[in-house]
Amino acid sequence: MDNDGDLDISAVDEIADHLYIFLNADSACIAKAGDTNLDKQVTLSDIIFLIDYLFKSGQKPHPFCTGDANGDGKIKLSDVVTLVNFLFKSGSSPVKFNVCCL
Repeated sequence: MDNDGDLDISAVDEIADHLYIFLNADSACIAKAGDTNLDKQVTLSDIIFLIDYLFKSGQKPHPFCTGDANGDGKIKLSDVVTLVNFLFKSGSSPVKFNVCCL
């Protein structure tokens, strides 16, 4: 993209309608699946962030895939359940996809 010979990557988040461009990058991973507040860890605060978005018109998770914990392409109550199970019931990890692959 910048024609310097180093690897450049573009990634599209079609659901959130965003294009990410990484110049001179070796990976398109920019976020952790389930980390809705972008503090680099999945904790209770991410569940609260998601509940606030779903039921109180809170801030939308960005990138979108941070809130789509089960990887079904939508952010809904089942994503909250996925995070609760992961944190408190030894459930499956949030699904890594798109730019949420850390």
